[in-house]
Amino acid sequence: ASASENFRGVRLGRLELEHIRDNRPSQALSSFAERTQLGRVDAFVSHSWHDDPTAKFNALKAWGAQFREAHGREPLLWLDKACINQHNIDAEIALLPVYLAGCKQLLILSGDTYLRRLWCVIELFVFLQMGGKHVEMVELSEGRTELTSFDAHQCECAVPSDKERMLAFIEAACGTMDEFNAQVRAMLGMHCTTCPGTRALLMPHRSSSAYALKASMSSPSGHQSLT
Repeated sequence: ASASENFRGVRLGRLELEHIRDNRPSQALSSFAERTQLGRVDAFVSHSWHDDPTAKFNALKAWGAQFREAHGREPLLWLDKACINQHNIDAEIALLPVYLAGCKQLLILSGDTYLRRLWCVIELFVFLQMGGKHVEMVELSEGRTELTSFDAHQCECAVPSDKERMLAFIEAACGTMDEFNAQVRAMLGMHCTTCPGTRALLMPHRSSSAYALKASMSSPSGHQSLT
């Protein structure tokens, strides 16, 4: 099936804390996901499954309250556990760039491990490369995430071969890893805020290099979740 046929979103009001405690497949949560058109999902939720689930849930609720006040309706979200076909994860991961491009904004829930998970950083990178312009980053703790020392080489992946492939892609797209690290620090360094407040970040940026990511993801080594 094509990305447009598989594209789904889940209403924030459907989410409970138990849904984001871990990345184990949930048939109940998947049943809440509704098919929708590309471009209709309000936010792609980028997060690390290694971060505190209660902090993430509270941040989502706070963000959702602001969204409802501004738009008068419940936001539609892309959340990996709800919106990926858990029975065909390899194929779904290959469609990630399209799913990112199909969301109006990227909502980053940044906890202690977020910038240490390579898939999380890849989501940000691909969103911007695919033409995404709206990013909101919410810090889950009082202390600001340390960005000045960010180094993609230090990031972790559940599958070692994924890290090797993603680092090679990043270096090819950006020229050098140092350049990519500098881009990440610049993009996020001035736009972090502590929950529940968020600040919009406009990033008009587009490159054909992101389309190569679809090919690089076409034969992953098997995943239960991205992050």
